[in-house]
Amino acid sequence: MIDQSGRPINRLVLMSSERSLFLDCRYTCDCSASLTLKKVTIVFETISNRMQAFERGVESWKADHDLAMSCMDFETLLQGSIALHEAIESLHASWRKRVRSGHAPSVEFDRVIWKLNHRWLAKCDSIHRDILGLESQGFDVAKAVEFRRLWRDTADAMEQWSEPKSEIGNLRADQITIASPADVQSMQWDEPELPL
Repeated sequence: MIDQSGRPINRLVLMSSERSLFLDCRYTCDCSASLTLKKVTIVFETISNRMQAFERGVESWKADHDLAMSCMDFETLLQGSIALHEAIESLHASWRKRVRSGHAPSVEFDRVIWKLNHRWLAKCDSIHRDILGLESQGFDVAKAVEFRRLWRDTADAMEQWSEPKSEIGNLRADQITIASPADVQSMQWDEPELPL
């Protein structure tokens, strides 16, 4: 670009999350006799100030980008938390359906479901703090409303459900593998062997 007097204009565009900043560097260093130390000092200060603005813009963009990527990573974790809750609920629903159809209830199975829900709830406070932190920075966290509903509903249910006492031994929740909801629906349940 050239200005009205025929001098080149160097235009630099800085992108930040809030604005585009156009900086015109209208000074050229020609070796004419009119170039004085005062003019060189003014040019240097102007370029230096604009360089600082440029550096801040680059750093601001990087910080904004990193924060947005962190939010996206967190949303993936949040979706995983919701999917895990759905798998626990699907397993529990399949078991309740089996019991309603006449099969004997199992304290051990109830205990495993109780422990899985308890372990899921144990992480909810931390997850919720992270949601609040991101929301306070202006992010609309995907699935936050659904997570809060599941958290509240599960916490309410767990307040009314004390840990089932084992009749057989200490089966730990980490000793089972959680199947997907589709797998749980298609499971074949073996009839328990009853002692004579």
